[in-house]
Amino acid sequence: MLKQNWTLSDLKGRPMPGLNVVTAGYFPTIGASLERGRSFSDDGGAASELIINRALAESWWPDEDPIGQCIRVGNDRACTTIVGIVENVLMYDRLDTNKAQVYLSPAHEYGKKARPRGLMIRATGSAEALLPAVRPILQSLSPDMPFVPADTLETLVAPQLKPWRLGTTMFLIFGGIALVIAVVGLYSAMAFAVSQRTLEIAIRLALGAPRRHVARQVSARGLAAIGAGLVLGFGLALFATRWLVDLLYETSPRDPAVFAAVVAVLAVAAIAAAIVPIRRSTALDPIVILKTE
Repeated sequence: MLKQNWTLSDLKGRPMPGLNVVTAGYFPTIGASLERGRSFSDDGGAASELIINRALAESWWPDEDPIGQCIRVGNDRACTTIVGIVENVLMYDRLDTNKAQVYLSPAHEYGKKARPRGLMIRATGSAEALLPAVRPILQSLSPDMPFVPADTLETLVAPQLKPWRLGTTMFLIFGGIALVIAVVGLYSAMAFAVSQRTLEIAIRLALGAPRRHVARQVSARGLAAIGAGLVLGFGLALFATRWLVDLLYETSPRDPAVFAAVVAVLAVAAIAAAIVPIRRSTALDPIVILKTE
């Protein structure tokens, strides 16, 4: 028994879903799983069946079961029943994952009028190596076509990924330059601090202070500066993430794993930059320094 009768032309404020005509093997081919219900029937009943994605189910029926609901597509007076709900998949854009979608069978009245736009093949091995064998088969199915284009999915989505990869590369380059500048600056600051305390360190060593004690004091100041810089930088990063939301894809601007990795890299780089001045402070000859002063 049908629960409700919806018409795509009368959405009542709901988002207009995209209409797609696919066969039952489309979802396994693209790797999309049915979350509820089933796929199209093989006994001819697919003409009165349709499948929706999770976005449409959550938008139109947030508090009830969409399975069994009825939708009239276009001017078709016949009612088409929802038999399954599929997960959200990418359609035309890498960010277009939450758009409502309706999937109809080619046996549907609307599907009979639709022109096929492509054939998707799932390869068990290398998709690139399969292309030379696929083209002659497709050409034999449509002898009137002068050329049958066949490409891998990776090739088709490459233009959309190119700006993201370019942006990622530029961020990595700028981040690496900033890291090198920070390391050089920290090394210079630590080296300057040690040079300013050369006389003090020489006197301590001449009076019998253990070199490890001197190294511990120099290290303590250096680590304090590193810790203060990390805390300040962490706070500024949390504040600045609000402007990075539109530049990120499938990543939270405040991902704990990302922040932990960045803090670890900066801490290791800072400690590595401070090692040389600290070791230099323990290698001072107090006699030479005192004679010089």
